[in-house]
Amino acid sequence: MIETIMDRKSVRSYDGKGLTAEERGKIEEFSKNIRTPFGIEAEYRILDAAEYGLSSPVLTGVDTYIAGKTEIKPLADVSFGYGFEKLLLYAVSLGLGTVWIAGTMNRDAFEKAMEPGENEFMPCMSPLGHPAARRSMRESLMRKGVKADTRIPYKELFFEGTYGMPLSEAKYLEMKDCLEAVRWAPSAVNKQPWRLVFDGDSVHLQVIHIGTEEALTVEGEVLGQFMHLGDELLVGEVLPLWQNFHVGVDAENFVELCKELVEPFRVGFFSKLVEITVNQIQG
Repeated sequence: MIETIMDRKSVRSYDGKGLTAEERGKIEEFSKNIRTPFGIEAEYRILDAAEYGLSSPVLTGVDTYIAGKTEIKPLADVSFGYGFEKLLLYAVSLGLGTVWIAGTMNRDAFEKAMEPGENEFMPCMSPLGHPAARRSMRESLMRKGVKADTRIPYKELFFEGTYGMPLSEAKYLEMKDCLEAVRWAPSAVNKQPWRLVFDGDSVHLQVIHIGTEEALTVEGEVLGQFMHLGDELLVGEVLPLWQNFHVGVDAENFVELCKELVEPFRVGFFSKLVEITVNQIQG
């Protein structure tokens, strides 16, 4: 598993040959047996582009996708992330390419294909196929822009005793494989917002503001998930998630928090979300 994690790369350029029947069958069988830490199950489906009219402007040479849906409840996004990454890593072990996509797709078509129920949502999808011999110009530029082949140094991600105190080299080396798996996990535009603080026998997960070094507690971890869910989700699809979480900031600070979390081209979407969510908090 560690080797697969380290070998995994986001792939957006494919050779156009599609999956073999054997590959498809293996992935479908594997997806039926995924279990998550929180017991919140998800349903995964392999989808054919021609059948459902599916597409993504950032992908080339692929006509097969896999997507999932899960219940709207606390920790559902974290649970889904665990299960979906496990599924994608299995696909990578078969020699296939994958990439998490939550915003840059025709979401209406994907959701129609996935048929989420009233209390379900579809967080994201991934293409499935064989990587092209050469990346497209678009993908090369995207990877260069987000520095996709680099990661934040471990001393800026892992801390000992308190946030800001780097983990000692000795302790890092004791757990190197596990910590490197965390370091090389995928994140939206390679922001790597997670931080781990080791405190005795406990490990505290924190999520930082995008673009700042101020830490959020796990209580507010759902904020970081909005970057992962993507910029094209409708407010009505995301808002139910907020109603299941306690947000430990007052309404005024919450507005600023959301604005800091996103790049300028996403602010319009989030401003709309903030306005409705703040009304929910105040109400």
